[in-house]
Amino acid sequence: MFRRSTICVTIVTALFGFGAQAVDFGSRSFWQFPSPGLGWGGADLFAKLHGFENPAVNFPYFWAWHLFTDINRPSRIRKIGGGWAVKWESWASDTETFPTCPNPLVPPVWPGETDRDKVLSGRAQTAIADEGTVDLDWYTLVDGKPSPVQVSDPQEVRRNEASFDYIVDNDLYYTEGLEAAFAEAQDAVDAAGGGTAQSTTAVLDTVEFPTDAIEMKADWVPISAIPEDQQGEYYTNWALTGTDGEPEEYALVAMHIMTKDIPQWFWATWLNKNVLGRCDYYGCRDDFGNDPSYTPPNSETNYPYRAGAVTLPLQAMLKAKGLDPVFRNYRLVGIQTNFVDPSGNPTLMSNTITEQNQLQTASCITCHARAAVDSSGATLSVISQTAKDETPPAGDSFATDNGIPDPSWFWDVDYGKDSDGNVLDYFTSNTTVDLTALQIDFVWGILFANSVDNDSCTSESD
Repeated sequence: MFRRSTICVTIVTALFGFGAQAVDFGSRSFWQFPSPGLGWGGADLFAKLHGFENPAVNFPYFWAWHLFTDINRPSRIRKIGGGWAVKWESWASDTETFPTCPNPLVPPVWPGETDRDKVLSGRAQTAIADEGTVDLDWYTLVDGKPSPVQVSDPQEVRRNEASFDYIVDNDLYYTEGLEAAFAEAQDAVDAAGGGTAQSTTAVLDTVEFPTDAIEMKADWVPISAIPEDQQGEYYTNWALTGTDGEPEEYALVAMHIMTKDIPQWFWATWLNKNVLGRCDYYGCRDDFGNDPSYTPPNSETNYPYRAGAVTLPLQAMLKAKGLDPVFRNYRLVGIQTNFVDPSGNPTLMSNTITEQNQLQTASCITCHARAAVDSSGATLSVISQTAKDETPPAGDSFATDNGIPDPSWFWDVDYGKDSDGNVLDYFTSNTTVDLTALQIDFVWGILFANSVDNDSCTSESD
Protein backbone atom coordinates (compact mmCIF):
# COMPACT_ATOMS: atom_id res chain seq x y z
CA MET A 1 0.00 0.00 0.00
CA PHE A 2 1.31 3.46 -0.89
CA ARG A 3 2.33 5.75 1.94
CA ARG A 4 0.91 9.27 1.71
CA SER A 5 4.37 10.72 1.18
CA THR A 6 4.88 8.38 -1.78
CA ILE A 7 1.66 9.64 -3.38
CA CYS A 8 2.72 13.26 -2.85
CA VAL A 9 6.07 12.58 -4.45
CA THR A 10 4.29 10.88 -7.35
CA ILE A 11 2.05 13.91 -7.85
CA VAL A 12 4.84 16.47 -8.02
CA THR A 13 7.19 14.23 -9.98
CA ALA A 14 4.47 13.69 -12.57
CA LEU A 15 3.60 17.35 -12.66
CA PHE A 16 7.11 18.54 -13.29
CA GLY A 17 8.06 15.55 -15.40
CA PHE A 18 5.27 16.31 -17.85
CA GLY A 19 5.95 20.03 -18.01
CA ALA A 20 3.39 21.36 -15.57
CA GLN A 21 2.89 25.09 -15.46
CA ALA A 22 1.78 27.43 -12.68
CA VAL A 23 -1.62 29.01 -13.19
CA ASP A 24 -3.07 31.73 -10.96
CA PHE A 25 -6.65 31.16 -9.83
CA GLY A 26 -7.54 34.46 -8.17
CA SER A 27 -5.21 34.78 -5.19
CA ARG A 28 -4.03 31.17 -5.44
CA SER A 29 -1.74 29.50 -7.90
CA PHE A 30 -1.86 25.81 -8.61
CA TRP A 31 -0.51 23.32 -11.10
CA GLN A 32 -2.23 22.13 -14.23
CA PHE A 33 -1.05 20.34 -17.31
CA PRO A 34 -0.74 22.38 -20.50
CA SER A 35 -2.54 19.72 -22.52
CA PRO A 36 -5.07 16.98 -21.79
CA GLY A 37 -3.34 14.89 -24.45
CA LEU A 38 -0.73 13.63 -22.00
CA GLY A 39 -2.84 10.54 -21.30
CA TRP A 40 -2.77 8.89 -17.90
CA GLY A 41 0.22 10.98 -16.85
CA GLY A 42 -1.55 14.24 -17.71
CA ALA A 43 -4.98 15.50 -16.82
CA ASP A 44 -6.20 11.97 -16.03
CA LEU A 45 -3.65 11.69 -13.24
CA PHE A 46 -5.83 13.77 -10.92
CA ALA A 47 -8.82 11.51 -11.54
CA LYS A 48 -6.69 8.49 -10.60
CA LEU A 49 -5.38 10.02 -7.37
CA HIS A 50 -8.28 9.62 -4.99
CA GLY A 51 -8.63 12.50 -2.57
CA PHE A 52 -6.66 15.08 -4.51
CA GLU A 53 -9.78 17.18 -4.94
CA ASN A 54 -9.11 18.39 -1.35
CA PRO A 55 -5.31 18.38 -0.91
CA ALA A 56 -5.42 20.48 2.27
CA VAL A 57 -7.02 17.51 4.02
CA ASN A 58 -5.71 14.52 2.08
CA PHE A 59 -2.17 15.70 1.27
CA PRO A 60 -1.56 18.35 3.95
CA TYR A 61 2.25 18.39 3.82
CA PHE A 62 2.23 18.87 0.06
CA TRP A 63 -0.36 21.62 0.49
CA ALA A 64 1.64 23.34 3.21
CA TRP A 65 4.61 23.65 0.88
CA HIS A 66 2.41 24.78 -1.99
CA LEU A 67 1.25 27.65 0.23
CA PHE A 68 4.76 28.44 1.45
CA THR A 69 6.21 28.57 -2.05
CA ASP A 70 3.27 30.59 -3.36
CA ILE A 71 3.43 33.42 -0.82
CA ASN A 72 7.25 33.60 -0.77
CA ARG A 73 7.53 34.33 -4.49
CA PRO A 74 9.22 37.67 -5.29
CA SER A 75 7.01 40.76 -5.33
CA ARG A 76 7.64 44.06 -7.13
CA ILE A 77 8.70 45.82 -3.92
CA ARG A 78 12.39 46.73 -3.74
CA LYS A 79 14.28 45.99 -0.54
CA ILE A 80 16.78 48.40 0.95
CA GLY A 81 20.16 47.30 -0.32
CA GLY A 82 18.72 45.63 -3.40
CA GLY A 83 16.64 42.58 -4.25
CA TRP A 84 12.93 42.02 -4.01
CA ALA A 85 10.64 41.61 -1.04
CA VAL A 86 8.44 38.52 -1.13
CA LYS A 87 4.74 38.42 -2.01
CA TRP A 88 3.31 38.35 1.52
CA GLU A 89 5.32 41.44 2.51
CA SER A 90 3.06 43.45 0.18
CA TRP A 91 -0.07 42.29 2.04
CA ALA A 92 -1.92 44.34 4.65
CA SER A 93 -0.46 44.39 8.15
CA ASP A 94 -2.50 44.51 11.35
CA THR A 95 -2.01 48.27 11.62
CA GLU A 96 -3.15 48.72 8.00
CA THR A 97 -6.24 46.61 8.67
CA PHE A 98 -7.16 47.86 12.14
CA PRO A 99 -6.46 51.63 12.25
CA THR A 100 -5.90 53.34 15.58
CA CYS A 101 -8.57 55.89 14.72
CA PRO A 102 -11.14 54.02 12.60
CA ASN A 103 -13.64 55.97 10.51
CA PRO A 104 -16.47 53.91 8.97
CA LEU A 105 -16.84 56.60 6.30
CA VAL A 106 -13.20 56.17 5.29
CA PRO A 107 -12.49 52.42 5.55
CA PRO A 108 -8.98 50.97 5.22
CA VAL A 109 -7.71 50.59 1.67
CA TRP A 110 -5.81 47.58 0.34
CA PRO A 111 -2.17 48.74 0.12
CA GLY A 112 -1.10 46.55 -2.79
CA GLU A 113 2.51 46.39 -3.92
CA THR A 114 3.42 49.85 -2.70
CA ASP A 115 6.69 50.89 -1.10
CA ARG A 116 6.11 51.59 2.58
CA ASP A 117 7.92 51.13 5.88
CA LYS A 118 8.14 47.59 7.21
CA VAL A 119 7.36 47.82 10.93
CA LEU A 120 7.81 45.00 13.45
CA SER A 121 6.19 44.87 16.87
CA GLY A 122 6.04 42.67 19.96
CA ARG A 123 4.87 39.06 19.73
CA ALA A 124 1.16 38.87 20.50
CA GLN A 125 1.66 35.49 22.18
CA THR A 126 3.75 37.00 24.97
CA ALA A 127 0.84 39.09 26.22
CA ILE A 128 -1.79 36.38 26.39
CA ALA A 129 -1.32 35.68 30.11
CA ASP A 130 -1.83 39.38 30.90
CA GLU A 131 1.88 39.76 31.64
CA GLY A 132 2.60 42.36 28.99
CA THR A 133 5.10 42.07 26.14
CA VAL A 134 8.06 39.82 26.87
CA ASP A 135 11.29 39.84 24.88
CA LEU A 136 12.20 36.81 22.80
CA ASP A 137 15.03 34.59 24.03
CA TRP A 138 17.11 33.89 20.92
CA TYR A 139 19.46 30.99 21.69
CA THR A 140 23.04 30.68 20.51
CA LEU A 141 25.65 28.09 21.42
CA VAL A 142 28.40 29.17 23.81
CA ASP A 143 30.99 26.49 24.50
CA GLY A 144 28.51 23.98 23.10
CA LYS A 145 25.65 24.97 25.41
CA PRO A 146 22.57 27.12 24.65
CA SER A 147 22.83 30.72 25.82
CA PRO A 148 19.89 33.17 25.47
CA VAL A 149 20.11 36.61 23.90
CA GLN A 150 17.03 38.81 24.32
CA VAL A 151 15.47 40.28 21.17
CA SER A 152 12.64 42.85 21.24
CA ASP A 153 9.76 43.57 18.83
CA PRO A 154 10.37 40.82 16.28
CA GLN A 155 6.92 40.04 14.81
CA GLU A 156 4.49 41.05 12.07
CA VAL A 157 1.11 39.72 10.95
CA ARG A 158 -0.11 40.01 7.34
CA ARG A 159 -3.29 38.99 5.49
CA ASN A 160 -4.05 38.60 1.81
CA GLU A 161 -6.56 40.70 -0.09
CA ALA A 162 -9.40 38.18 0.32
CA SER A 163 -9.06 38.24 4.11
CA PHE A 164 -8.54 42.02 4.22
CA ASP A 165 -11.59 42.70 2.04
CA TYR A 166 -13.80 40.48 4.16
CA ILE A 167 -12.80 42.30 7.35
CA VAL A 168 -13.31 45.74 5.82
CA ASP A 169 -16.48 44.97 3.85
CA ASN A 170 -18.13 43.50 6.97
CA ASP A 171 -17.01 46.29 9.33
CA LEU A 172 -14.95 43.94 11.47
CA TYR A 173 -12.03 46.37 11.68
CA TYR A 174 -13.45 48.50 14.51
CA THR A 175 -15.18 47.79 17.82
CA GLU A 176 -18.61 49.08 16.89
CA GLY A 177 -18.61 46.92 13.76
CA LEU A 178 -17.80 43.86 15.87
CA GLU A 179 -20.60 44.86 18.24
CA ALA A 180 -22.99 45.00 15.28
CA ALA A 181 -21.87 41.54 14.15
CA PHE A 182 -22.73 40.17 17.59
CA ALA A 183 -26.16 41.81 17.41
CA GLU A 184 -26.75 40.22 14.00
CA ALA A 185 -25.80 36.83 15.40
CA GLN A 186 -28.09 37.36 18.39
CA ASP A 187 -30.95 38.13 16.02
CA ALA A 188 -30.22 34.84 14.22
CA VAL A 189 -30.35 32.94 17.53
CA ASP A 190 -33.66 34.59 18.41
CA ALA A 191 -35.07 33.71 14.99
CA ALA A 192 -33.98 30.10 15.49
CA GLY A 193 -35.82 29.93 18.80
CA GLY A 194 -32.74 29.16 20.86
CA GLY A 195 -32.59 25.52 19.82
CA THR A 196 -29.03 24.23 19.91
CA ALA A 197 -28.51 22.99 16.37
CA GLN A 198 -30.48 25.77 14.72
CA SER A 199 -28.85 28.53 16.77
CA THR A 200 -25.26 27.38 16.38
CA THR A 201 -25.68 26.97 12.63
CA ALA A 202 -27.20 30.43 12.33
CA VAL A 203 -24.33 32.00 14.27
CA LEU A 204 -21.63 30.28 12.21
CA ASP A 205 -23.13 31.90 9.11
CA THR A 206 -22.74 35.38 10.62
CA VAL A 207 -18.94 35.59 10.24
CA GLU A 208 -17.44 33.25 7.66
CA PHE A 209 -14.26 34.19 5.81
CA PRO A 210 -13.96 33.26 2.11
CA THR A 211 -12.16 30.06 1.18
CA ASP A 212 -9.24 31.96 -0.39
CA ALA A 213 -8.47 33.93 2.80
CA ILE A 214 -4.91 33.68 4.13
CA GLU A 215 -3.44 35.05 7.35
CA MET A 216 0.25 34.70 8.20
CA LYS A 217 2.67 35.59 10.94
CA ALA A 218 6.44 36.13 10.67
CA ASP A 219 9.10 36.40 13.36
CA TRP A 220 12.44 38.09 12.86
CA VAL A 221 15.68 38.70 14.77
CA PRO A 222 18.40 41.26 13.95
CA ILE A 223 20.91 39.80 11.53
CA SER A 224 23.57 40.72 14.08
CA ALA A 225 22.11 38.06 16.42
CA ILE A 226 22.72 35.33 13.82
CA PRO A 227 26.12 33.55 13.85
CA GLU A 228 28.20 34.95 11.00
CA ASP A 229 28.64 31.60 9.29
CA GLN A 230 24.83 31.19 9.11
CA GLN A 231 23.74 34.70 8.10
CA GLY A 232 23.61 33.83 4.40
CA GLU A 233 21.10 31.05 5.12
CA TYR A 234 18.26 33.38 6.17
CA TYR A 235 15.89 35.51 4.13
CA THR A 236 16.51 39.10 5.27
CA ASN A 237 14.85 42.49 4.96
CA TRP A 238 15.10 45.89 6.56
CA ALA A 239 12.52 46.98 9.14
CA LEU A 240 11.66 49.47 11.83
CA THR A 241 10.62 48.56 15.36
CA GLY A 242 8.53 51.69 15.86
CA THR A 243 7.77 54.93 14.12
CA ASP A 244 11.15 56.51 14.92
CA GLY A 245 14.72 55.51 14.23
CA GLU A 246 16.46 53.99 11.26
CA PRO A 247 15.68 50.65 9.56
CA GLU A 248 17.71 47.66 10.72
CA GLU A 249 18.41 44.46 8.83
CA TYR A 250 16.48 41.48 10.19
CA ALA A 251 16.56 37.75 9.48
CA LEU A 252 13.33 35.76 9.04
CA VAL A 253 13.49 32.96 11.61
CA ALA A 254 9.89 31.68 11.79
CA MET A 255 6.70 31.71 9.74
CA HIS A 256 3.16 30.56 10.42
CA ILE A 257 0.41 30.30 7.79
CA MET A 258 -3.34 29.78 8.26
CA THR A 259 -5.72 29.48 5.31
CA LYS A 260 -9.47 28.95 4.99
CA ASP A 261 -9.03 25.87 2.79
CA ILE A 262 -11.16 23.96 5.28
CA PRO A 263 -13.91 25.29 7.60
CA GLN A 264 -11.67 25.22 10.70
CA TRP A 265 -8.73 26.61 8.70
CA PHE A 266 -5.49 24.90 7.70
CA TRP A 267 -2.48 25.58 9.93
CA ALA A 268 1.22 25.14 9.14
CA THR A 269 4.40 26.43 10.76
CA TRP A 270 8.07 26.73 9.70
CA LEU A 271 11.46 27.54 11.21
CA ASN A 272 14.85 28.15 9.70
CA LYS A 273 16.90 24.95 9.87
CA ASN A 274 19.45 26.66 12.15
CA VAL A 275 17.00 27.71 14.89
CA LEU A 276 17.99 25.98 18.12
CA GLY A 277 15.23 23.85 19.60
CA ARG A 278 13.42 23.65 16.25
CA CYS A 279 11.82 20.25 16.95
CA ASP A 280 11.65 20.40 20.74
CA TYR A 281 8.96 18.46 22.63
CA TYR A 282 6.99 17.09 19.65
CA GLY A 283 9.52 16.54 16.91
CA CYS A 284 9.12 17.82 13.33
CA ARG A 285 6.96 16.11 10.70
CA ASP A 286 7.09 16.71 6.94
CA ASP A 287 5.90 13.91 4.68
CA PHE A 288 6.58 15.91 1.53
CA GLY A 289 9.57 18.21 1.70
CA ASN A 290 12.16 16.71 4.03
CA ASP A 291 14.16 13.51 4.26
CA PRO A 292 13.81 12.07 6.86
CA SER A 293 10.12 12.92 7.14
CA TYR A 294 10.18 12.79 10.96
CA THR A 295 12.75 14.27 13.32
CA PRO A 296 12.32 13.22 16.96
CA PRO A 297 12.80 15.76 19.76
CA ASN A 298 16.09 16.05 21.58
CA SER A 299 16.23 15.01 25.22
CA GLU A 300 17.28 18.58 26.14
CA THR A 301 15.79 21.79 24.80
CA ASN A 302 17.33 24.55 22.67
CA TYR A 303 19.99 22.41 21.02
CA PRO A 304 20.57 22.09 17.24
CA TYR A 305 18.79 19.58 15.00
CA ARG A 306 20.01 17.92 11.86
CA ALA A 307 18.64 19.79 8.86
CA GLY A 308 17.83 16.70 6.80
CA ALA A 309 17.65 16.92 3.01
CA VAL A 310 15.23 18.87 0.85
CA THR A 311 13.38 16.34 -1.31
CA LEU A 312 13.53 16.48 -5.10
CA PRO A 313 9.81 17.33 -5.45
CA LEU A 314 10.20 20.28 -3.11
CA GLN A 315 13.34 21.41 -4.92
CA ALA A 316 11.34 21.35 -8.16
CA MET A 317 8.50 23.31 -6.58
CA LEU A 318 10.87 25.97 -5.20
CA LYS A 319 12.55 26.36 -8.58
CA ALA A 320 9.32 26.43 -10.62
CA LYS A 321 7.89 29.26 -8.51
CA GLY A 322 11.09 31.28 -8.75
CA LEU A 323 11.88 31.43 -5.02
CA ASP A 324 15.16 32.78 -3.76
CA PRO A 325 17.41 29.73 -3.08
CA VAL A 326 17.69 30.90 0.54
CA PHE A 327 14.23 29.43 1.18
CA ARG A 328 15.72 25.94 0.89
CA ASN A 329 16.94 26.55 4.42
CA TYR A 330 13.47 26.59 5.97
CA ARG A 331 11.87 23.50 7.46
CA LEU A 332 8.24 22.63 8.05
CA VAL A 333 7.67 21.88 11.74
CA GLY A 334 4.14 20.53 11.37
CA ILE A 335 0.54 21.05 10.30
CA GLN A 336 -2.82 21.06 12.09
CA THR A 337 -6.29 20.49 10.66
CA ASN A 338 -8.45 19.46 13.63
CA PHE A 339 -8.87 19.92 17.37
CA VAL A 340 -8.37 16.23 18.19
CA ASP A 341 -6.88 13.14 16.61
CA PRO A 342 -9.01 10.11 15.64
CA SER A 343 -8.68 8.71 19.17
CA GLY A 344 -9.92 11.91 20.79
CA ASN A 345 -6.60 13.23 22.08
CA PRO A 346 -6.00 16.97 21.59
CA THR A 347 -3.77 17.85 18.65
CA LEU A 348 -0.84 20.08 19.62
CA MET A 349 1.33 22.34 17.49
CA SER A 350 3.83 24.99 18.48
CA ASN A 351 6.70 26.98 17.04
CA THR A 352 9.88 27.39 19.11
CA ILE A 353 9.99 31.10 18.31
CA THR A 354 6.34 32.10 17.99
CA GLU A 355 5.07 30.20 21.05
CA GLN A 356 8.14 30.49 23.23
CA ASN A 357 7.34 29.86 26.92
CA GLN A 358 4.04 28.10 26.10
CA LEU A 359 5.25 25.30 23.85
CA GLN A 360 4.09 22.12 25.53
CA THR A 361 0.34 22.80 25.63
CA ALA A 362 0.03 24.95 22.50
CA SER A 363 -2.69 24.37 19.92
CA CYS A 364 -3.06 26.96 17.18
CA ILE A 365 -6.58 25.87 16.25
CA THR A 366 -7.92 25.91 19.83
CA CYS A 367 -6.29 29.22 20.67
CA HIS A 368 -7.77 30.84 17.57
CA ALA A 369 -11.18 29.32 18.28
CA ARG A 370 -11.35 31.81 21.18
CA ALA A 371 -11.15 34.75 18.75
CA ALA A 372 -14.58 36.05 19.72
CA VAL A 373 -16.37 39.20 20.88
CA ASP A 374 -19.13 39.87 23.38
CA SER A 375 -22.19 42.09 22.98
CA SER A 376 -20.06 45.24 23.42
CA GLY A 377 -17.57 44.20 20.71
CA ALA A 378 -14.86 43.44 23.29
CA THR A 379 -12.69 40.37 22.67
CA LEU A 380 -12.39 37.33 24.87
CA SER A 381 -9.12 36.81 26.69
CA VAL A 382 -6.78 34.77 24.49
CA ILE A 383 -6.39 32.15 27.24
CA SER A 384 -9.41 30.92 29.19
CA GLN A 385 -9.45 31.31 32.95
CA THR A 386 -9.37 27.52 33.28
CA ALA A 387 -6.03 27.37 31.44
CA LYS A 388 -4.67 30.33 33.40
CA ASP A 389 -5.42 28.47 36.63
CA GLU A 390 -3.52 25.36 35.51
CA THR A 391 0.04 24.63 36.59
CA PRO A 392 2.16 24.84 33.43
CA PRO A 393 4.55 22.05 32.43
CA ALA A 394 8.13 22.45 33.64
CA GLY A 395 9.93 24.84 31.33
CA ASP A 396 6.85 26.82 30.27
CA SER A 397 5.59 30.06 31.81
CA PHE A 398 1.90 29.22 31.48
CA ALA A 399 -0.53 26.66 30.10
CA THR A 400 -2.78 27.28 27.11
CA ASP A 401 -6.07 25.86 25.87
CA ASN A 402 -6.03 22.83 23.58
CA GLY A 403 -8.44 20.20 22.33
CA ILE A 404 -12.12 20.78 21.62
CA PRO A 405 -13.35 24.28 22.58
CA ASP A 406 -15.56 24.61 25.64
CA PRO A 407 -19.10 25.65 24.59
CA SER A 408 -19.32 27.79 27.74
CA TRP A 409 -16.78 30.16 26.17
CA PHE A 410 -19.48 31.25 23.74
CA TRP A 411 -22.84 30.05 25.05
CA ASP A 412 -24.94 30.07 28.19
CA VAL A 413 -26.38 26.56 27.92
CA ASP A 414 -29.60 25.32 29.51
CA TYR A 415 -29.47 21.53 29.26
CA GLY A 416 -33.04 21.06 30.47
CA LYS A 417 -34.37 18.43 32.85
CA ASP A 418 -35.36 14.80 32.64
CA SER A 419 -38.82 13.43 33.43
CA ASP A 420 -38.00 13.38 37.16
CA GLY A 421 -36.96 17.04 37.18
CA ASN A 422 -33.22 16.37 37.38
CA VAL A 423 -30.97 18.82 35.51
CA LEU A 424 -29.26 17.15 32.56
CA ASP A 425 -25.56 17.56 31.81
CA TYR A 426 -25.64 16.60 28.14
CA PHE A 427 -27.19 17.99 24.97
CA THR A 428 -30.64 16.82 23.97
CA SER A 429 -33.27 18.05 21.55
CA ASN A 430 -34.59 20.19 24.42
CA THR A 431 -31.26 21.93 25.14
CA THR A 432 -31.39 25.69 24.58
CA VAL A 433 -28.54 28.16 24.28
CA ASP A 434 -28.01 31.89 24.67
CA LEU A 435 -25.14 33.59 22.84
CA THR A 436 -22.50 35.23 25.05
CA ALA A 437 -19.59 35.55 22.60
CA LEU A 438 -19.53 35.49 18.79
CA GLN A 439 -16.61 33.68 17.16
CA ILE A 440 -14.89 35.75 14.45
CA ASP A 441 -13.89 32.67 12.45
CA PHE A 442 -10.52 32.03 14.12
CA VAL A 443 -9.04 35.45 13.23
CA TRP A 444 -7.26 36.94 16.25
CA GLY A 445 -6.47 40.18 14.41
CA ILE A 446 -9.59 41.56 16.09
CA LEU A 447 -7.44 42.08 19.19
CA PHE A 448 -6.22 45.25 17.48
CA ALA A 449 -9.65 46.65 16.61
CA ASN A 450 -10.28 50.11 18.08
CA SER A 451 -13.39 52.12 18.83
CA VAL A 452 -14.56 54.99 16.68
CA ASP A 453 -14.59 56.95 19.96
CA ASN A 454 -10.98 56.08 20.75
CA ASP A 455 -9.81 58.51 23.43
CA SER A 456 -6.32 58.67 21.89
CA CYS A 457 -7.75 60.20 18.72
CA THR A 458 -8.58 63.86 18.38
CA SER A 459 -10.51 65.51 15.59
CA GLU A 460 -9.09 68.31 13.48
CA SER A 461 -11.48 70.69 15.19
CA ASP A 462 -9.84 69.91 18.53
